[in-house]
Parts: sequence; structure tokens; C-alpha cells
Amino acid sequence: ERSQGAQCEQRSEARATARTVGSVGGLAAAAMGAPGDDEGYPEPSGGGAMIRTFLEGPCLLVYAYILLAFGTWGAWALYRAMARGRLLRPRKAAASAASSSSSARARGGGRGPLEAPLLAKKPEKPPRGPLCWQRLTDGQGRSISFEGYTDSALGSAASLLVPTTSAVFASLFAVVLVDYYSGCEWVWPEQLCYVGTFPIFGNFDINSYVFLVIWGLSVLWFGLLIWGRGGQMTNMFRLHAPLHAARYVQVTVEEEAEVISSGYSRILKARDKMLRIAGRLVGKVDLPGGVFGVSGGQSQTVPLCYSEQLGTSYVEFRCQRYVLDPTGDGQGGFMHYDPSSALRCGHQGFLQLLEVGGLRITSSGSGNSGGKSIADELPSVDLMLRQTGPNKIPFEVDSFGAAVAEEFSTFFFLYQFAIYAVCLWFSYWHYTIIALAVAGVSGIFNVQVRISSQREIQAMMAQTSRVDVKRGGKVMNVSAEEVVPGDIVHVTGGGWPVPCDLLLLRGAAVCDESTLTGESMPVQRLSPTEPLADPGAGKSFPGKHVLVAGTTVLQVSSDDCWAVATQTGVNTQKGQLLLLILYPPKLLFKYDEQLAVVFSLLIVYAFFVMVTAMKIMYVRYAGDQQLPITATWASGIFTCSCVLPTMLHVVLSVGQVVAAKRLKENNCGVFCAAPKRIALGGKVRVACFDKTGTLTESSLHFFGVHCAQPANMARDRQAAGPFGGWMSQAAAGPPILELEPRSADWSPEVLCALASAHSLSPFEGSEAGVVGNAVEVNMFQASGWKLANQSEVVLPADASTGGQQQKVRILKRFDFSHNTMTMSAVVEHQPSGERGVYCKGSYEQVAKRCLPSSVPSEFAQVAQEHAYGGKYVLAIAGRALTGGSVDALSSREDVERDLVMLGLLLFKNPLRKDTRRTIERLREGEVRSVMITGDAAGTAICIAKEAALVAEGVPVLLGDLREGDSKGGVAWKCQDDDLTALNELLLGNDWLTWRKNYKQWRGGGTTGARGEAGRVRSGSSEEPPALERRASCPPFKGGWLSPSGPAGAAAAAGESTTAAATSAAAAEEEYTFSTEELVLSRLFEWCELAVTQRAWEWLLQTQCSPDLRKVLLGSRQATLKKGKALSSGKGDSSLAWELLTSIRIFARATPTGKISVVEGLMSQGLITSMSGDGGNDSGALRTAHVGMALSSATSATVVAPFTTNRASVAPIVDLLREGRAALATSFAGYKYCIHYGLLNSVFKFLVYWFGVGQPMTARYLQDLVGFLSFSWAISLSRPASDLVGDRPTSSLFSLVTVSSVVGMWVFNMIFMFSGIYLIMAHEDFVPFPVHLVRITQWWKLSRNWETTTIFFIYTFQQFWSAVVFSFGHLFRLSWYDNLTLLGLAASGFGFLSLLMLMEPCGLTRAFHLAYELVDHHEPWSPELSCPAMPKSLRWQLFALIATNMTVVAVWEQAIVYGAVGRYLRDRWRYLSKHVTLRL
Repeated sequence: ERSQGAQCEQRSEARATARTVGSVGGLAAAAMGAPGDDEGYPEPSGGGAMIRTFLEGPCLLVYAYILLAFGTWGAWALYRAMARGRLLRPRKAAASAASSSSSARARGGGRGPLEAPLLAKKPEKPPRGPLCWQRLTDGQGRSISFEGYTDSALGSAASLLVPTTSAVFASLFAVVLVDYYSGCEWVWPEQLCYVGTFPIFGNFDINSYVFLVIWGLSVLWFGLLIWGRGGQMTNMFRLHAPLHAARYVQVTVEEEAEVISSGYSRILKARDKMLRIAGRLVGKVDLPGGVFGVSGGQSQTVPLCYSEQLGTSYVEFRCQRYVLDPTGDGQGGFMHYDPSSALRCGHQGFLQLLEVGGLRITSSGSGNSGGKSIADELPSVDLMLRQTGPNKIPFEVDSFGAAVAEEFSTFFFLYQFAIYAVCLWFSYWHYTIIALAVAGVSGIFNVQVRISSQREIQAMMAQTSRVDVKRGGKVMNVSAEEVVPGDIVHVTGGGWPVPCDLLLLRGAAVCDESTLTGESMPVQRLSPTEPLADPGAGKSFPGKHVLVAGTTVLQVSSDDCWAVATQTGVNTQKGQLLLLILYPPKLLFKYDEQLAVVFSLLIVYAFFVMVTAMKIMYVRYAGDQQLPITATWASGIFTCSCVLPTMLHVVLSVGQVVAAKRLKENNCGVFCAAPKRIALGGKVRVACFDKTGTLTESSLHFFGVHCAQPANMARDRQAAGPFGGWMSQAAAGPPILELEPRSADWSPEVLCALASAHSLSPFEGSEAGVVGNAVEVNMFQASGWKLANQSEVVLPADASTGGQQQKVRILKRFDFSHNTMTMSAVVEHQPSGERGVYCKGSYEQVAKRCLPSSVPSEFAQVAQEHAYGGKYVLAIAGRALTGGSVDALSSREDVERDLVMLGLLLFKNPLRKDTRRTIERLREGEVRSVMITGDAAGTAICIAKEAALVAEGVPVLLGDLREGDSKGGVAWKCQDDDLTALNELLLGNDWLTWRKNYKQWRGGGTTGARGEAGRVRSGSSEEPPALERRASCPPFKGGWLSPSGPAGAAAAAGESTTAAATSAAAAEEEYTFSTEELVLSRLFEWCELAVTQRAWEWLLQTQCSPDLRKVLLGSRQATLKKGKALSSGKGDSSLAWELLTSIRIFARATPTGKISVVEGLMSQGLITSMSGDGGNDSGALRTAHVGMALSSATSATVVAPFTTNRASVAPIVDLLREGRAALATSFAGYKYCIHYGLLNSVFKFLVYWFGVGQPMTARYLQDLVGFLSFSWAISLSRPASDLVGDRPTSSLFSLVTVSSVVGMWVFNMIFMFSGIYLIMAHEDFVPFPVHLVRITQWWKLSRNWETTTIFFIYTFQQFWSAVVFSFGHLFRLSWYDNLTLLGLAASGFGFLSLLMLMEPCGLTRAFHLAYELVDHHEPWSPELSCPAMPKSLRWQLFALIATNMTVVAVWEQAIVYGAVGRYLRDRWRYLSKHVTLRL
């Protein structure tokens, strides 16, 4: 070591005594911003510098290149501007002429009276001239612009200078590095080639100024290249051209980020206000919202392709083809052709197209003989092929070079590499190489994953099959890529791949959709049995009639199975799914916007610290040492890199990626398509559920038939046919329902109805032998019949049939319609030959289609009772056909009329085993559960009670439209089971007195005002009136048909059940409430609410009065900012919006109704989840913040961001647990990064103040081993096992986040300065003699007490902050359950403690610890030496550090997340827009 120190001293002395640079060199150096002769910079020992005057040959060559480059670019810019002016001159002239002509016509000059009418009849043409730029709006509402370009020889020559200039900058940077490190010694570990002999520029100072100039210009240059990476930079060297004559087209799509959190932030509001002010000042409308990227569209330059075969010019952008309108005058632009707009012939037109033999092959001739047909009205095959392109998705896998360039061409990497360039130049080459290796390996890994994913997607897009199509009246075999919309395609079975989206026109098919939707069971697809209406633009036909591209047909009903192609290529459902994967929508979370503000604040702080550090260095020692400005500038850059951590954007997402992996691999079984939404799951406050297949099992168990029978006529269960009995005869009296449902031994008419009223298809691959709707499969299995084919049902001969086989032929079928809620079939029974109609569907709708005399009087009450008993209730009816042709029954209306009620079909839909526990766990986590179902209200309420959505003993009020009420409105009432609880509730709150006063108030009376009732209800001192009145309608124990019920009692007394029904209805009317009564009496607080779809629609359309809003607002306990009402934001709000958070059950909900409910919850600032399993849930799943589709879903799987393969709702709890943990983990990593930067600023301040520095071994331990390892370990924290009644913060400016980071930082600063004061007060302390050493030789600044003290305090604080920020609290397991973090903490603290208290050895010398006398290392000498730090002092420092760790741990655990923090959070929530929900 002494020998090495002597060598260093000799080199320094040699440099100090060398001659200064000549006068010419001094002038040149001054011109470059470097010091001149008078500052006495020496030449390197051993020879003169290559560059003295900056007029040497290499410098002149660089100057010549600069002149050549700028001269070429200037000439090109002038030529380009002139060419653009010539191109636009015709359009400007035409526009000017048109303007002048219109002005002249307005003045009436130059035209006779006969000329004016003629000119008025001709519309004015737009300004002529070539079209160079175009903007259009696509089907998703995005604005897409096209701009044409062509090549130029001068532009191509100028563009070659771009990569040449990049190479010149890289070469100049290499020259500076070679000069810096040339001739340095390689001795481990003391002399790691820190500085060389400067043979090119002569000394450090000139080298540093040259580096500064090159570094600044390089950052600016490469920043411009990154800005123009989408094609803008390339197009700057091309000429603008008309679109029809262009060789390249720049396509720009402007997308708005999807805001997935509606949280309120004052910081963001202030930022937006500042941006608006700045926008007005600079005259712009929109400004960048952050510092990570500029706002605006995403651009890509693509070649303009021409197809010789099709004669069409087009571009392909994001897998979609845009065809250039072949207008000869250059006025035509690009079109995104929608084939559905040309195929607006509807289902009937497609059937006609099938009959005439398909589309015409060419536009010139007709494919059919005779008169004009539907084929002549539709585009021909060649025209459709030109407009839509081949039936494929144009997607190419990125090359490795392009993917690498895309990965590293970002402003983040530019910032990273700019910092690393300074480190590499300023003797930190060993640290920089490791950091660059980490960044490079990470980037290459991302590239490999990206290319691998693209190859998998490309394999999914491949089309290799051939299909038979009808064209021009002939059947021809073509490639699947040649299919066009409108083609009539022959559908075959045996694993036939569906080439595009097809609408079945004839026959039926059984499909395997597992490759697209994940549905493992085969699904049935049927041709429509009645004409379908045109779905309209952007919509598709019902899914039960559509074969989806990418699926497989397993079986067809016959060889005569045909379908029409409705969508091809990227427009298919498969293509849209792949587009969603390739180009997902931008998701904007709350902290994404706030992160830009944080980064901006950190930049301001970093600039302040940088300026302060440079000032300190110059005032204390840099000025005396005559250091160049570049030395302090480099130190300032290091400070900026510490304050602005390069991993800040990564740590906010790494926790979500880890959570997505856990959700997929663990027992959760949840696949995540959008990891960003996992963190959003941590903020969910309302969880919405579908019922059937979600809360309950997907399969329905057939329970039986509650049969109807004539009052005075017994059914002949041994009749020859189903329609020859009582259905064809006049009943002597009104029918009645049997007392109990039957599970067997049905009459022939009911048995044949079960066997034929369905849309099933035979399929041997299924256990039941049929495939179709689960309800119909269970019903058909219960009948015991066999489905021979699509239209014939057989009952095998046995003893029960007298040895005679029975058949039912289905002559005509009308499939289930969501509009009518019914399906029907016209059948013929063999061997009786009887014909008739069966109709099955919603019991309300079927009853409307029956003869009133055939419907039992108690029918509705019994149906509701079954529904409230948790059963799925349908009705079945029929009628006999006597004479006439079946063809005469052409419409559904003709078939479904004058029916005779046969009874109620009952299905039991059992609750899933873990549903109740899941709801309870959500309630424990303060998540409100809501049911949104298309099922009947009674069934929904029963399941809600069974699943614990409704607490035990709480009555449910069902809101439905009043029947036959001219005033309309919603009536709220409860069913029999809840009457007792409601009665007790009303009596306990003196309800009848309030209602009497309410009626007087509504009647205009002066007494009995609404306020008086409120005082009584709230506990007035007045004596309440006596309660000697009829309490309520007594509840019916055992149900309507039980002996204690009205029907049973009437039967026992020999009376009619009609009288019993009338009496019950009168009693029930007393406890039917209007919406106003519900709100003003606060019944909505005491009861749970349920609504039907039609009631929900009425509430949406009805405005809420101020009186009701005041009550509802107070109930939500929402304290408002600035006194503004928490409503829809429009001044007035609907009753639906105000009552939404009080409604628990939404019954008979349509797909659109489900979306409106979810949107309403989201509009109130509530993070909402939706779980469903069916296609009718798809819209709500896509709309909700967090949508989870169960594995049995069809289209729901495609649109939902989360999919589970478990037949359970329990994964929603796992998703919320992981979401809360991921959000807490992301914020822990964020706080660790921010604290790391803030603490580093204090560290840099102290280092620059004392003029000391750390050895590289310390930096390795702190940055590479410490920061990177602990950042990774924090992300591995696992979620808590249960949900708790709180949610993690999602705001970077929340009180929890700010107090945690700032509090720890302040405490650490206090203890840092306390440690410095402790050593400075020691009697043996000797300040570091910074005046004896050049500060740029930082490797000589580490052997002193100041560095040793700062190193230990800072490193302990950095490691311990990772542990403290990982405290489990409520959402994650404790930090010691994170074994990786525990291992790192144990090894890190153990190593630091050992290093701090051990005796001097090789390890302490490697860290340059001042544990022994230092007198032979610069700047120390025998005359001025550094004494050894006493061990007693080290123990005192160790105790101080332990106290520091204890204080910050107590601050985090007891204050921030303790009682004080909870109080402040509650107070903050009280002052913010927070809706209190009933759980």
C-alpha cells in the first residue's frame, strides 16, 4: 500500500510540475468552455497531448462533418418546404376560388335571372386538389389520421446522416473514455484503474469539458430519436405526397386512457388547473399530463401496399386493413370497411341468398338466371374481397432487432443511460458495468417474452383449412382465407374448424369452444326458427345461432347444414379478442397520475440539492482547488440519480405481477389478463354477483311439476294421446292447482310437453345423450324419452306403454326469445296422430298467453311462493290443433295464443357450498355484496337469504310497478315469510301513527305534518298512542297451500280459494308502501330492498325530490366538501341513483340493466367488482372495475379481465386479498424508493460538506446488494389470510403515505446528525484534511471517521427501512413470514453488526474503515494522521443506531398505523367524499 501511495504521489507531482498548454491551446480550450493557460493545467507525464489547439486534423474532420450535416439538413428542409407548398397550392387556390365565387353569388353580380336557378340546383364541389391528409373515426370512437409520404433522393441522403451522427457521438464518447483511462494501473482492490494519463486532451479538466459538451449534445440527439421512433423522424426526410400517390403512410391513433379509479385527489385537481392555465398561456388546448411521456396519439409509418390480384391499395395498421378509395382524381381517402353495412339484408335476405346459390363471383355478371335476385343487390365476391381483404389477421412477429430497439428506445432508458454515462466516465466503471448488465439482461428477457407471446398469437391466427361455399349458384371448394362476408358456407362435423363468424341458416351444430372461451362442455348452436331482425351497426346476431371463428364443430344435425359468413379476419370475435391482447386499452390508475406529480416534485428537490451541493463544494474547497465546473457538475448528477431512483416506476407494478403469478399458480385458480387491475381489487367496496351459475350451482335439478287440473274433471292418465283429453273439452269449472308438485306419474299432455318443449340436439359425447340449455336437459331427462334426431322424440316400448312405442315429431319450433321470455313447439303425437302446441317460459308471460278460464285463481301466488322457496319456476301450457295446416302457423304469435295452463315446472338451484362463507368473509372485509340476476324476484330473495346477503330476521321489501295503477309508480311490499319481522319492526317504531300523520300531511291537513311524525318516531317526550289496533296481516305458516294457509283453510271449510285470495290481498294492501313513504319513514334503513327490472327503469327515469334527497343523503352519512351534494353532478339526480346503495337485489335484470347498475355504483365513486358466468353478464363484467368470469362462461370469459377455472365464488375473496396485498406491497416499494432517494440526498449533503467519499465496496453493498435485493424481497410479501374492515390507501399523497415516508426521513436525519455530532465531540477526532487532496480523486477520500460513521448509520437506516415498510399490518403477513426478506435482513444486519464491532482485519480495510491509524494514504501523512476510532465510540454509535431503528419502528407501527393514525384517517375520511355503506 505504501508503494502504491508513493506511485500516486509521484504521478501527481509530475503533473503539477509539467508545462502548461500553449497559448493557442489555451484559446481553443477557452472556446470549448475549458480553463485556459492562466489556470496552469499540465500536460500528462511522458509526452505531449494529441489535442492542444482543437485545430488538429481529427478536430477539423469533426468540424467538417458538422458543416456537412447541417448544410445537408438545411438544404433538405428548404427543398421539403418548397415541395409542400407546391403540393398544397392547388387546394388553396381551389378553396380561394370557391370562397370568391360564393361571395360573388352573395352579392348577386355576374349572373342573370335565368342563370341563378340552374346554379342553385347544382351542389358546390369541395376544393379540388390531391388529398394528402385524412382523419376518420373507427368503430371504437378513436380518431385515426393518415398522412402520405414518398421518397426523395436528397431526403434519403440526408437521412443517412442520422445513423452516422449517432455513430459519431458514440465514437467521440469512446475517445473521451480512452483518454480518461489510458495508462491507468490495474491493482485490486486499491487501484481499480480510476484515472489514466490523458494522452489525447492532456489533463482531466479539458477532458471533462469535452465530455460535458458531448454528453449534453448526445442526450439531446438521442432524445430526438426516441421522440421520432414511431416514424416521425424517418418521415422528416420524406416528401409529403397525395394519399393515392404515396409510398408510405403515417397512421396516428389517438387513444384516451381508461380511468379505472374515480378517486378524488386535491393534488391532481391542482395539477389539472395549472395545466389549463399553462395551456391558455401558450395557446394550446392539451398539454402533457406527466413527465414520463407526451400526450397524444401513437404513430406508425407503414408502406402503402397494392394487390395485383384485387387491384386495391391499402395499408395495414394494428392488424386492420384500411382500403384506399380508388377515386381517379386523388380525392378518395382510406376507408375501414364494415361488411355488415353492405349485408343489411337481415336474416330473411340471407335465406334468400342461400336459395339462389350465394353471392355473385364478379360484379360484371349475375350468378343467377332469370330476374333480379337478392344476390344482385349485394356486393360480389371480388368486390367484398377488395374491401375486406383475405380472411386472415395481418400480424407479423417483430424481428429481434426491432424488438430490442423498441424495448430500449424509451425516455426512461435514456435517463438511465445518461446517468450511467457519467458514472462510466467519472471512474465508476466497475459499478456502471454491473448496472448496465442488469438493465440489459432485464431488457433482453422482456424482448424474449414479447417475441414468444407474439409467436403464440400468430399460431392462433393461422388458417390452413379449405371450405365449401356457394357462389354463383355453384358449390366450390376454396381456401379458408378466401372466404368473404356474405359467403354461404357448408358446415360439416367431425372436428371441422370454423373459419370465420357464421350465422346458421339451416340445421344445427354441436361445437367445442374450449380454445376460445375455456368452456370444456360442448355447446349447441341452432339455426333460427323465426326471422331475426337486423342487429344494426356494431352488433351481432344472438350467440345461440352463431358459430364463432376458431372453434370446432363436433357434430351437425344433417349434411344439409349451411351458414352465412357475417364477419371475417380481424372483425370476428376471435380477431377482436386477439386485438385486445395485442393492443390492450390504456389503464390509468389514481397513482399513475400522481406519480407524475411526485416525479416532478422530486426533480425540483433534486435540482435544489444539486445546486446546494455544488455551492457547498465551491465555498468549502472546490474554489481553492481550482476545480473545473464539470467536477461539481458530475457530483450533482450523482445526487440527481440518487434522489430520482431509476426503479421508481418498476416497484409500483412488480407487486401486481407477483400477485398475478400467485393467483394463477396457487389454489386460487384465477387467470389475470390485466395485472394492473389487481391493485384495483384492493379498493373494492361493492361486490356484485349473478345468481344462477355463480352464487348457485350452474346445473338445475328438476324438482317436479305443479299440475293444474279442472275443478270437476279428472284427467285420464291412460289416454291415447296428449291432446284428446280435457284440453280439447270445455271444463265444467275453473281449474285448480294440485296441493303438491309431482316428480313422476304425469298425465300424457304433461309428459309429452316435457319431452318436446325444448331446443336440444342429440350428442353421444355427453352423459345425457343431448346437448343444450341446462334447464331443458334436466327436464328432458326427467321425462324418460329419447331424442332420436333434431325433430323426433321416442318413448321406448315397455309395460307402462302397453308394449307400444310412442313418438312425438316436432313439426315447427320457435326458440326461446328474450323479448317474449317463451319458447314453443308444434308437435304431432304417434300413434294417435294428434297435433298440438306446447309453450314453455316465464310464468308471467305464459299466463298472459293462456285463456283466462284455464288459469287457476291462485296461480300467481303459488308461483311466487315457489320462487320465494328458492326454486326456479317456469310455466308450461298447450292447446290442441283441430284441422288446418301447420304451415298456417307462420309466426310465434299464431302459435302462442289461446293456450291452456298445464302447470308449473319447478327446478331446484342449490347454493354452492362455499357461497355463504364467501359472502360472510366479504362482509368482514367491509365489502357490500349485491345480487344482479335475470331470475324471478322471489327466487333471488330466497337465495339471498340462504347466501347471507340478507341478514337473518331483516325483512326484504320488493319494489315493483303497480299493476293497473293509472298514476304508476313503484310499490314496495314483502312476502309472507317477512311479515312477522316487518310487523315487529313497525310496531317498535310507532309506524301506524306516523302513517296517519303522513296521510293527513299529504291530504293538505294543517296538523299531522311530516315533521310531527318524525319527532314521534325519533323519540318524543309525548306519550305514544295506545297500540290497541290490528297489528298486521298475520303471516301464513307453511305457505299458501298448507292447512294453515288460505288455500288449505278454504279447502277444509269447503270454500273457494278465490275468497281467501281476496281477503289476503286486502290485508296485504295495508302494508304496501310508496317510494315516498319508504324514504320519509326511513324504512329503507330498517329493511333490505329488492327491485325488478321494470321498477329499476322507473326509478331511473324519476327525479328525486329535495325532501327525499335530504333524507337519503343523511342516511349515507356523507359529509360533503364545500356543501355540494353527493349526487349525479347534474344538479338533480334520479331516485335510482339516490337509492342505489340501499338496494340489495336486482331481479329480472336484462344485460343492459346489469350494466346500468354497475355504472351507477361506479359513478358514486365506489370501486365495484362483478362476478358472472353467462353471456348476459359480459357487459357488466367488462364495465366493472374488477370483472371475474367463472369457467363456465362463454363470451364472458373473453371480455372479463379475470377468469377462474374453479366452479366457485370463493376466488373473488382471494382476488381481493391479493389486490389489497399487491396495493400495500406496491406502496411499500414506492415508499422504500422515495425514502432511499431522500436519505441519499442527506448522505450526499454530508459527504460534500466534509469533502469525503465512500469506497466502492460500500456502494456495492448499499446499491447492488442492498437496494436491489430489498426492493425485490418487498414484492414477495404474501397476503393476509382474511379480509379486514379496512382497505389500503391508493393515493401517493395520502396522510398514511406521506407521514410514513417523511416521518422516517426526519427521524433518520436527526439520528444521522446526532451520530456526526457524537464523533466530532470525541477528543481523538481529527477532521478530514480535504484541502490536501483533489476532490476529483474520490478514491482517496474514504479513510476517515466521517465516512465510517456516515456509512454505518446510512446503511443500517437503508436496510431497516425495507423491513419497516414491510410490516404486515392488516393486508399482508408479517415481515418475518416473508422468508426472503427475513433472510436478507438477518444476513445484512448480522454482517453490518459484525463489521462495526470487529477488530481491524482485511475485511475492515476493504471497506476503508478507520479502525487503525492511517498515516500513509493520501492525504494523511505521519505529520497529519487519522487516529483509530476507539471501540467504545463504535459501541456508542451502535447503541445510537439501535435507538434509531426502534424509534422509526414505533413511529410506523404505533403512530402511522396505530391509534393516532386511525383517528387521523377517520377524520380525513370524514372530511372527504366517502359513502357509508350498509354491509
